[in-house]
Amino acid sequence: MTKTTITTRSGVRRTRLASAGFALVCLTMLPSCQRQLFDAPAMSQFERYDRWRDDYQDPYTYDAWGDRRPNLRARLSQPR
Repeated sequence: MTKTTITTRSGVRRTRLASAGFALVCLTMLPSCQRQLFDAPAMSQFERYDRWRDDYQDPYTYDAWGDRRPNLRARLSQPR
């Protein structure tokens, strides 16, 4: 078995460029393996729009006995 060596300048340059490109890809993908900094809220585009317009209504309310009920009346009523 013979060992091949790169003797031309363009071959060395190509090898270094490929190694640098591979290292750049590895360094770019490395932070994606970590935990997110902020928890992303699970909101739809409509909820985001309502929050932006300061017209957001909570999807659930609690009644006098502490039971969670859908907040349909406040969410479906016409804005004044």
